[in-house]
Amino acid sequence: FLGIPKKMLRVLIFLFFASSTFSLHFHEPFDESWGTRWNIINNQKYQGHWSVEKPQDQENLPGSEALTVLDVAKHHAIITSLRPPLNHTDGDFVLQYEVKFLNGLECGGAYLKLFAGEQFGPSSFSSETPYTIMFGPDKCGFDSKIHFIFQHKNPLTHEFQEKHLISPPIVPSDKLSHLYSLVIHDNNKFEMFVDMELVKEGSLLEDFIPSVNPLKEIDDPNDFKPKDWIDEPMMPDPDTEMPDNWDESQPKEITDLEAIKPKDWLEEEPLFVSDEKAQKPLDWNDEDDGQWFPPQIPNPRCVDHNCGKWEPPTKKNQHHMGKWRAPLIDNPSYKGDWNPRKIPNPNYYQDLHPLDLKNMIAVGFELWTVTERISFDNIIMTDDKEKAFKFASTTWQHKFEQDRITYKDFEDEEDFQELDSFRRVWEMAKVVANMSQPIIIGITIFAGFLPLLVFYLCLRGKGEEEEMELTSEEIKKRE
Repeated sequence: FLGIPKKMLRVLIFLFFASSTFSLHFHEPFDESWGTRWNIINNQKYQGHWSVEKPQDQENLPGSEALTVLDVAKHHAIITSLRPPLNHTDGDFVLQYEVKFLNGLECGGAYLKLFAGEQFGPSSFSSETPYTIMFGPDKCGFDSKIHFIFQHKNPLTHEFQEKHLISPPIVPSDKLSHLYSLVIHDNNKFEMFVDMELVKEGSLLEDFIPSVNPLKEIDDPNDFKPKDWIDEPMMPDPDTEMPDNWDESQPKEITDLEAIKPKDWLEEEPLFVSDEKAQKPLDWNDEDDGQWFPPQIPNPRCVDHNCGKWEPPTKKNQHHMGKWRAPLIDNPSYKGDWNPRKIPNPNYYQDLHPLDLKNMIAVGFELWTVTERISFDNIIMTDDKEKAFKFASTTWQHKFEQDRITYKDFEDEEDFQELDSFRRVWEMAKVVANMSQPIIIGITIFAGFLPLLVFYLCLRGKGEEEEMELTSEEIKKRE
């Protein structure tokens, strides 16, 4: 039709019938002409190859062509310019694109970057090229997260600093086509969606680390705790003495003098004996190799009997008291927890508009992965979340539905319960790692891991019982 690629034609039809208020700042469908718009970075670092092709499980699906990562264990980079540059100043900003892991995802990134600032060419691109937003999935082992990172310019020093989302969502690492959407509102609120379902929301000013705005007051670095400051609320009672009948010398366990050696105990039998069946190797030379001895094997007579020297076991000492300690009482000199005094923060500022979406000049991928066949499609930037979702219903939805049919056997919840349980343990461990109290750490790990371990063992037991009733073909299919 008028020489317009079919994939682009569907998009034009959608835009024709869409509301006139719908503004599509950018759209990349990866059609036949994609190579005229995108620059593959190829240098000493970036040696990964790209292509636009249909996924093997979507070859018969119209419009399924997608940008695909071809190599493993290599750095990949590809960018395209925004012409004209994007200057978003008012209203919502929506960034949305599709990702599909044809072989699942074990270790690798699939996030995209928006670049701002001065124009740059492919020859000058590197991992140090400044970006405005980094958004998308990244996973390696149990470390799984959907990144949302933005660069913030310090209004005092004019230096840029990355701000990372706290507790990002987990990546769905199956083989289905997934839709990732980031919505940034003009009131500094944000929302993250996967397959048009909300997975995270928050504030640019409150939910990122390091915080956008520093504390108004900080601890005085020149204020030190006085030497006579008492911060222990309890103390040993100085008026209490150890009782006369308290014996600290008694051990916790003592030899059980009433124990009797079992009748079948073979005390004269060694635990290991020479192997009578062993023969000296034909090439053994006594002069060069020394005298040959047969190897030692476990004593066959000790299989059903105890052997070796018998010693009576130990038992709990009823007279054990342990080390005596005076009871604790309230410390009359206790002054409370000491904290340094607060002083005004010389580096304080308040930036109520931390994310600058002006002069965005390029979008691209800069990745490293050990997972091949990661595909990307339909990158869009717009100002209306609902219209972006309607757009996805004409482009992404039919791929997702077909994938669900193709991989139906792997979508059952019980197939993923075991993996999701261990992912939750991993996320819990990262939270615990930031705690400072050892007791809290121990209680948190025990309380969180024990139910998951029991649940995992129950699943394993149930699965083993079921597999006994399956045919060999069904077992192979399940594996």
